[in-house]
Amino acid sequence: MSVALPHINSFNQLVAETKFGGISVCTKKCAIRTTSIDFGYPVSQNTSHNRFITPRECRETRTSYSAPMSITFSCSLHGGEEEVVTTHAGAFPVMVLSNRCFCSFHAIYTQSHSLRCSLTGLNVKSLICSREEGAEIGGCFIINGLEKIIRLLQVPMRNMVLAIKRPAFCNKGAFFTRYAVMIRCARKNNSTCTITLHYLSTGAMRVRVSIRKQEFMIPLAIILKALNSGMQLGESKILKCQPESMLRNELQGQKLHLSGLMRNQRI
Repeated sequence: MSVALPHINSFNQLVAETKFGGISVCTKKCAIRTTSIDFGYPVSQNTSHNRFITPRECRETRTSYSAPMSITFSCSLHGGEEEVVTTHAGAFPVMVLSNRCFCSFHAIYTQSHSLRCSLTGLNVKSLICSREEGAEIGGCFIINGLEKIIRLLQVPMRNMVLAIKRPAFCNKGAFFTRYAVMIRCARKNNSTCTITLHYLSTGAMRVRVSIRKQEFMIPLAIILKALNSGMQLGESKILKCQPESMLRNELQGQKLHLSGLMRNQRI
């Protein structure tokens, strides 16, 4: 049980604390805003009445152990009064032995006649009473009767610069060294993008970015000139850091190559 406990606690926190509210789409005629997303409990999809199902039943019938999910919207037309609409948004998979799992509250339900979800008191006897295996550790999903797991990956801390010394960076191209600086930037919607700055043995630098799952090496001088509103001012600042001949050759050799990549990728 202790092996899968971090996975179970992570899923419980996702369902209990994440509200998913505040997403809005506004046009000239209407405005739609999500208020909340509600998660249910695993029920049978093949019967007319709501009947709780167990992980064992999903394994035997080769179905997915999932629960219904509903989204509440707040809609308004032409800036008028808002109308609240709740609609069914499909089903989401439920982790075995989580707070939404039938096995976690089966023993409590038989004693107190309430669907209060808790892992307190979960033992081998309660699992056997639910017709599950006594050695069940949970932490997995059941999709079409098969057990699926999600690995917990360690990622760099967001918005923090990290200096890296890795010999594999020398294989990125000519004059690349093993030194680089990396930062994992995060947007407001929690999506991230990793940007790496490579140091070359010639004294130049390359910025490595990923666009549509393809890596591009862009000279730092071109990015600084593009971000600077005053082209002459930005060029004078760069010239102080690098020799003029080196910078001129680098800019002339990379301008056409970069413009071709941008046209092909439609950046």
